[in-house]
Amino acid sequence: MEKLALHKDSVVRSCVAEHPNTPINSLQILANDNYSVTRCHLAKNPNTPPHVLEHLQNTWEQCGNKSEYELSLLAKNLNTPSQVLESLADNKYFLIRQVNFQKS
Repeated sequence: MEKLALHKDSVVRSCVAEHPNTPINSLQILANDNYSVTRCHLAKNPNTPPHVLEHLQNTWEQCGNKSEYELSLLAKNLNTPSQVLESLADNKYFLIRQVNFQKS
């Protein structure tokens, strides 16, 4: 799977990111993918570990990309660490705050 996580085709990497049986080391590789769809699939994957989800949030915020959709995927993932959820609770986008409230 690690070979596929490094595949040149972004669609292949995106499929690896959303697959529930992708090993953690491959998910970690995909956290740095340049293709936003891959990172979104990673944020939706129920097996993505908390530290990878935190990395995604930090990456999205450092890049100035505070897309309501992308951040709401983090808010929906049950593995998202509480400190990430707390920072999303103050987000200006209603959808993200609503998802956070529904999880509590």
